[in-house]
Amino acid sequence: MSTPRSVTLLALVLTVALFGVVVAMPGAFERSDASSGGEGIQWRKRLPSALLDGAYVGGVVVLRREGGIVEAFTADRAGRRLWAREADWFGVAGYDEDAVVVVDKVDGSGFDVLDPASGSVRWTEPDADVVGTYWDSIVSVQCPRMEDATDRCDLTRRRRPEQPGAAWVESWRTPIPPPIGPPLAPRPFSTGSLNPLGWQSLTKEPQAEPRFLAIETTAAVSLVDVATGRLVRDVGVPEATRVVAAEDRLLYTAVAWRDGRCGYDVWAQEVARPRETWRKSDELDLGTAEPQWGCRDPDTVFGGYGIIRSRWQGRELLLSATDGSTMWLGDPHDELLATDGRVVLAVDSADRRKIKTVDVPRRQIWENRLPGEPRMAALEPNAAVIGGDDWLQIRIPGSVWDFEGSYSPVFVSMSGSLLSEPDDYVTFVRTSTAP
Repeated sequence: MSTPRSVTLLALVLTVALFGVVVAMPGAFERSDASSGGEGIQWRKRLPSALLDGAYVGGVVVLRREGGIVEAFTADRAGRRLWAREADWFGVAGYDEDAVVVVDKVDGSGFDVLDPASGSVRWTEPDADVVGTYWDSIVSVQCPRMEDATDRCDLTRRRRPEQPGAAWVESWRTPIPPPIGPPLAPRPFSTGSLNPLGWQSLTKEPQAEPRFLAIETTAAVSLVDVATGRLVRDVGVPEATRVVAAEDRLLYTAVAWRDGRCGYDVWAQEVARPRETWRKSDELDLGTAEPQWGCRDPDTVFGGYGIIRSRWQGRELLLSATDGSTMWLGDPHDELLATDGRVVLAVDSADRRKIKTVDVPRRQIWENRLPGEPRMAALEPNAAVIGGDDWLQIRIPGSVWDFEGSYSPVFVSMSGSLLSEPDDYVTFVRTSTAP
């Protein structure tokens, strides 16, 4: 007899699409005149309960707050409430006219897909246990009949329609063992991301599909080709080992207390076949040593292409997951704030108002002064946000927006940004320079 299940939201995997649009990102750090954040404020309101997260989708501001409420507001100065829905989480799929909002059902089984402007239900997946939202698809796992250990689940993909307003059509369905968690995907590194699910970025804007999904199941880790739905292979994971998927690599990290210190083994394997591409043993300092407790589980792999954060002779070091080569080696005073694999934000530990931005592939560097000491930083597609105790700065190509006060970013994008304040106030800011 099956029992009610809760739906898990998959990590929004930051893949090549993020880096496709972030090429213009360094322009946000060239010299430009700062604007007062107040100039772009569209509306400010006090919510009945604390804000948890939000998104800008289809010209509508969607937010989730405590008490299990997801609601939508217009993005103009009226800030009119469009609809509200009981839900514990939401995601966004598609873009422009085809954007949809995905919310769980409060009865604990399945999810609904909503129109962003009206809140009307486009379709329902009543048996879904897990869902992932992307630019071009919605991927979900259905486990309708779990009566014994031999039962299988269905991993399905619905693709975004080519014609605006058309239905999202199922493109493939693949049987897999029951999943026991979200995809083993790397996430961006940032200091102070407010998303409670740690492995996501600030924004809920969908990203492009990854090439492969790596889903931990009751049997092993199942690797699925997203384009075709083909089950590439099942992978066993050694005990006391962490594994994540990064493009066409599986990254493994293992740690053990050896000779009074933490010893790390890091290696990569091809997704398509079990061939090891590189390995580093006892060469890296992943920074998880805790003298009182030994070694924490390493959690230092992030970014769409797969980045490993380490240290070398006291300096910040980023390694490529593809071949283990050095992507960026910081100066002795550099302290990493945020990175997405193409751009690095680092603060000077000797002068914490001095921030360095590095375009890693082009080896270009910009230096700027901040209003104060940074407490958090995050990189989003074509945007960056850096904040301190009583200030917040949003940078997009061509403009810088400065806010004075206790603001925390909920989402930041080229089109608009949502900021939370004390006492449950929220402010929506039009950060685009376009009319």
